[in-house]
Amino acid sequence: MMVQLTVQQLFVNDINQDARVKVYHKPNGGVASSRNRALEAVTGDYIVFVDNDDWLELDHIQSLYDLLKKTDADIAIGNFTQFIEDQGSFLIHVGADNYFEQVYSPFDWFHHQYDGKYNLSQCFTVPWAKLYKAELFKDIVYPTYQKVEDDYTTYKVYLQADKIAYMNKAIYIHRKRSTSVTRTVNLADVYTLKSIEERLTILNLIGALRSCWIRKFRLINGDYPFMKKNH
Repeated sequence: MMVQLTVQQLFVNDINQDARVKVYHKPNGGVASSRNRALEAVTGDYIVFVDNDDWLELDHIQSLYDLLKKTDADIAIGNFTQFIEDQGSFLIHVGADNYFEQVYSPFDWFHHQYDGKYNLSQCFTVPWAKLYKAELFKDIVYPTYQKVEDDYTTYKVYLQADKIAYMNKAIYIHRKRSTSVTRTVNLADVYTLKSIEERLTILNLIGALRSCWIRKFRLINGDYPFMKKNH
């Protein structure tokens, strides 16, 4: 007999308990709040982020871990494939023939912050498709007052690293829904002028600002005038 519930939602967990898995319950405070709560509870050596509606390739963590250990890096980064749910189709940025590995200093990696090839600019900004040494997050807090917090935060983790290893391989599936953040908020909230100015200011203060980044910023600000609305 099938019973339809109209108000109550019933969830049954019938899997065996695993001591390695911990579940934390908290009021809904957004993605940034959830990440901050997780960072408070971390006891392991490495951190991986996965958005709630995305999924990982089976070798995701192993591939990143092997790359990190092989290169003695602090962060290992991979690329991703988009799944457009409304169309039931995949948007592929990299293929098998595009594979390469590269080790960067944090400042060399910053050259890709506006790089459209292989969608590297988004790889630069998002927190997922990466394996981090947990120690890098000692002084990192995701801002809960922003609609989209990635552009305010990920680069700060890079600045804590000595070496960053990248492999041009899609190891993460990013689901795009009609309700996804990038489809429901203004683009000015995703790529904010304020976050870019903050990044340039910090890089200037530590003596790492390069003129090529300023030129790219000026080009982007001219090509995407919506960013000026958030100034």
